[in-house]
Amino acid sequence: MTPEQAWQILEQSATPLPAVSVPLRRASGLVLAAPLVAKDSFPPAAVAAMDGYAVVAAEAQGRTLPVAFTVVAGDPPQVLPPSHCARILTGAVLPSGADAVVAQEDVTRAGETVHFPPTVFPGDNVRKEGEVFRKGDELLPVGSQLSPAGVALAAAAGLTRLSVIPRPRLALVVTGSELAHGRREAGAIYDSNTPMLQAFASKVGLCLDWKLQVADDLTLLVPALTRALQAAEVVLTTGGVSVGDLDLVPEAVKRLQGELLFHKIAQKPGKPILAARIGGKFLLGLPGNPLAVLVGFRLYALPLARALAGLSFREAWHPWPLAAAATNRGKRVQFRPARVDSSGQALEVLPWLGSHDLKAAAHATHLARLDAGFAGQAGDAVWAVELYRSL
Repeated sequence: MTPEQAWQILEQSATPLPAVSVPLRRASGLVLAAPLVAKDSFPPAAVAAMDGYAVVAAEAQGRTLPVAFTVVAGDPPQVLPPSHCARILTGAVLPSGADAVVAQEDVTRAGETVHFPPTVFPGDNVRKEGEVFRKGDELLPVGSQLSPAGVALAAAAGLTRLSVIPRPRLALVVTGSELAHGRREAGAIYDSNTPMLQAFASKVGLCLDWKLQVADDLTLLVPALTRALQAAEVVLTTGGVSVGDLDLVPEAVKRLQGELLFHKIAQKPGKPILAARIGGKFLLGLPGNPLAVLVGFRLYALPLARALAGLSFREAWHPWPLAAAATNRGKRVQFRPARVDSSGQALEVLPWLGSHDLKAAAHATHLARLDAGFAGQAGDAVWAVELYRSL
C-alpha cells in the first residue's frame, strides 16, 4: 500500500466528533459546529472614536458653546441640551441629540466654553451603533476554526459559550518487555517513545495524558487496549506491529473485533504501520523504532486527529530547493528528517542511520519525501512538510 492509499483510507474513515458546548476561554483553535450569531450589536451604541466634544454639527460650526457635562466610557447615556456641547472621551456613549464629535486638538477651550472650527459634519469621529455587526448577524459560518480574533469577535457579540467540535483525546499503549523507565538493566533500552509522543502531542495542541506500558503478552495487551479505547478516541501503540513472534497488536485487534483499515505501507521508516477501527474509535499501531514512531505520528495520527476535530485531513506539501545532494536508492519512498539551512531558502536532508536514529530527528524541522530512486543535486526540488505543524 502506498502512503497515498493509506491517507485516503484514513480520510474516508474519519468523521468529525460530536459537538460539545465549551466556555469561550476554551474555544480557541476549535472548529465551530454551529454558526457564530451575534447576541448583541457592536458597537452596542454610538460612541466617540476619540477624545473631544460631542455636539450637534449644525449648532457647532464656527460657534462657541458652553460645556454641559463630561462623559467617560461606561457612563450611561445622557441628553445633550440645545446649543451645548459635552466633553467626551474615547469609547463613551454619544449623548442623545449629538451627532458628531470634534477632536480636542481642533477646538479652543476657555473655561467652560469651547470654540469650534467652521466645518463640522454629522458623523465626524463617531462609531455608529452596529456598524461592525448587528444583533442576529451571522459572524462566522459552521466549520470555521476559531482564531484568537474569532474568540474576541464572539466576546464582543455577547457570547460566553460556543458549540464546537472537540479535539480527540489520545491514549498510548507502549508494548515491549525490554523497555526501561528508570534504572536500565542489562538487555533493556530506555523508553524514548513515550516522552516523544507526549511532547509532540502537546506541541501540536493535542492531549495525550493516558498511557500504559505492557509486556509482550497478549493476555495483558488486550485488556490494556480495551481500557485505552474507553479513555480516548485515538489509541496509539508503539511496537508489536510487525511479523515477529512477539508482534501481538494485529492479533489483539482481531480479538477486539476491530476493523483492520490497513497494515504495512511501502515507506521507510514505518513500513509496519497498522490502522484499525474498533467500536467507533481508532487504533494506530506504530513500530517500535523511534524515528518510525515520529514519522507515523506526524503523517498519519496528526491528519486523523485533524479530521476528527473538524479540520481538513489533507495538507499541502511544499517544494524546497535542496541545499545539497540527496538520494534514495531503496525501493520504497523515504520520509527523511530534514531542516531549513542557515540561508532560510533551502532544505538540507539530514544524514541518518535508519529508523532508530533519534539524533538526526532531533535536528529536523521538516520531513522530506524522497521517492524510490530519487537522486537530487543541490538546487533540485524536493517535496517536504513541516514536522511540528499545529492543528
